[in-house]
Amino acid sequence: MAPGRKSLRRLQIGRENPSGTSQGATIRLRFADAVIEDALELQELEEQIGIIGGVDRTAIVKTGSKISVGSQPISFEQIPYILAMSLGCSTTATLSATTSNDRVFAVSLSTSTVATPITYTFEGGDDHEVERTTYNYCTKWTLDGKGGDVLKLGAEFEGRGVTTAAGFTGTAQVRPIEDIVFSKGKVYLDTITGSFGATQISNQVIAASVEVSANIVPKWTADGSLDFSQIVFVDQTVTGKITFEHDTASDGSTGAKLDWRAQTPKLLRMMWQGSQLTTATGAATTGASAYNFKTLLLDLPVKWKVVGALEDEKGNDLVTAEFRSRYSLSNSTAGNGRVLVCLDPQGVTTAAITLP
Repeated sequence: MAPGRKSLRRLQIGRENPSGTSQGATIRLRFADAVIEDALELQELEEQIGIIGGVDRTAIVKTGSKISVGSQPISFEQIPYILAMSLGCSTTATLSATTSNDRVFAVSLSTSTVATPITYTFEGGDDHEVERTTYNYCTKWTLDGKGGDVLKLGAEFEGRGVTTAAGFTGTAQVRPIEDIVFSKGKVYLDTITGSFGATQISNQVIAASVEVSANIVPKWTADGSLDFSQIVFVDQTVTGKITFEHDTASDGSTGAKLDWRAQTPKLLRMMWQGSQLTTATGAATTGASAYNFKTLLLDLPVKWKVVGALEDEKGNDLVTAEFRSRYSLSNSTAGNGRVLVCLDPQGVTTAAITLP
């Protein structure tokens, strides 16, 4: 008998090609308390055959799995996996320019082109037992943070039925990561016909969050299996909140209240940067990249849904404004929004970075 230990838990993944084909793990996700839940669906079938209480007639009608990641610190290096499994960003990041030293994973929010999520095999467990599930995708993720803290991520995954594995497979690495510090971020708000990132809201953003829900529908068909046959991406919903100092960015004369009352759309950029990008020799580089630093960037056309009443933090007045991001007909170029992650090439000057 070998009872399991929480300290020896892990959740690791391997990219599938094609979807649903089990793959050995190549990377460990840097999460806590992220465990595989068996979502097998059982029906107890009622009948009257002259036995009090009935007999044990049951039918397993479908199999599946779920993984829930509670809000916890997230790094630049692991966000691309979330984008790939929800919105289908490319799994290979190449040079953003011939003179640059960065690699960029970017995905535009779907408008007329349907997203194709990248699926992964998940393996999870501890030193007692390992379980595996295939065809995993992400249905929802949330980024949230506040001044004086790290940026955090919560996410929900779904996949096919759970099986017991002989052990952890593959060569899953624990790769170096860099956490994202909320206070190193910047927030910009601009006119809808302008450009993202032109006007920074300085010294007024206390906290912010963004939630992306992907309406991905698993399809159980008559195909000889209790697992779903395929998934269909239908659409996405993007919402969020920003907590401001009660100042010019939130008031009714020049700020969010004014735009809310008039339902004036805006271009919202939220950008967090980390360490400076380096060359192959390890020296810091400036001017050789569009970003120069590890970067998480969200560009979203938004309209304010609600601007709340005054609240306070130790007597300091604050205002929280809620937004929704949808395509804006006023800006055909920036109207659909995008999410971008720029990573360091880790000493490689020519090769692309590929998500394992």
